[in-house]
Amino acid sequence: MNIKARIFGAFAAASVLCTALPSGLCLTADAEPLPPESIPISFFSAYEFEEQYGAFRIADGMIITVRYASSEDTLMRAEYFTSDGSAPDVVTVYETVCRFVMPEEPKQEDYADYKEYAQARDAFYEEYGSYADLIRFPGEVNQEMRYYVGAFIPQPNTKISFRFVPQNESAVSGSLRSYTFVTDAEGNITETDLFGWLPDCPEEYARFTAENPAITTRDGLVIHTGEVNHSTGAEMTVEQQGSAVLEKILEYSCSRRELIPLVGSGTNLVQVYSIGSPGTVKLSVSTGIPWYPESIETETQCFDAAEDGTVTPITEEEFEARMDSNPGDCNRDGRRDISDLVTLVQFLLKGTAPASAPNADLNGDGRINAVDLTLLKRVLMTPVPPRDGGNN
Repeated sequence: MNIKARIFGAFAAASVLCTALPSGLCLTADAEPLPPESIPISFFSAYEFEEQYGAFRIADGMIITVRYASSEDTLMRAEYFTSDGSAPDVVTVYETVCRFVMPEEPKQEDYADYKEYAQARDAFYEEYGSYADLIRFPGEVNQEMRYYVGAFIPQPNTKISFRFVPQNESAVSGSLRSYTFVTDAEGNITETDLFGWLPDCPEEYARFTAENPAITTRDGLVIHTGEVNHSTGAEMTVEQQGSAVLEKILEYSCSRRELIPLVGSGTNLVQVYSIGSPGTVKLSVSTGIPWYPESIETETQCFDAAEDGTVTPITEEEFEARMDSNPGDCNRDGRRDISDLVTLVQFLLKGTAPASAPNADLNGDGRINAVDLTLLKRVLMTPVPPRDGGNN
């Protein structure tokens, strides 16, 4: 019997299988039989799931998901669909909402002797661990928070997408982010969206940053990871140079969700860029306090973006050489246009140095003069031949 049949049979026999449970239901350790350990069944286990795996995890032949909500009005649930918008054949194994319940520390007056009380107190702290600290700050903890939890089994040889939608009409708008999975003939599940390899939780972020530089590339995308502490006045600024254009398609936080709000904690940011146009580009990301220059740290990486979507890291020396090997690109923006003519005229009349002296020396005689200006005018006035070779 395969894993899907085992799980389905166990849940069906126990009458736990459901398509939608009331939003207020929260199973506890007293519920028998329990679902597989891979499925969170309490607020704290859902919290730990999110810290370790993010929104989704593939385990025990299922797609398991959690979604945090700060209140009933922000609660969302997972909705699945196919590329054509139709509803796929999916078994909903488990679906519930786990609400936060403040831990209750044992009280000495409830026990006959101190030994029993001490044992109960030790058991309490062993069970809750660091979560026991929440009882010291009852006014700081949002006691309306909760997690949606769902577990699903898609049929073999299918492609399925998930997104989060409001649980009720009063909830906020649904998430635009979607997650995609495919199953093979044996029912094995693979995540095929960006978050199959991009980090979307603190533990994945830690592994990703340990294995990759702050600015890296994969699958034709450029990814930047870094921490910024806005509470100190720090800012993160991004600068691009070169002929290629990077377009930001995604930015999100991978920071730990603090159950007790902390002042002064930083934010782990992930920024993802696609290539808007091919060429050479240098991406520089600076983080620090603008009025305190000594605090600013800058990460820089250069790339060569090909027309086929391939992105290859290059050295800064290679980038500089390529940027200075485009005669006529006087302002070094990767293009030859009227702005380069203005740059060259300003140099000849006012002595304002062009961004790229090699590119301004169009005839390569080692001097920048009126001859180069004439050549640049000719370059700008020369029609570009049509790609099909036809007449203009």
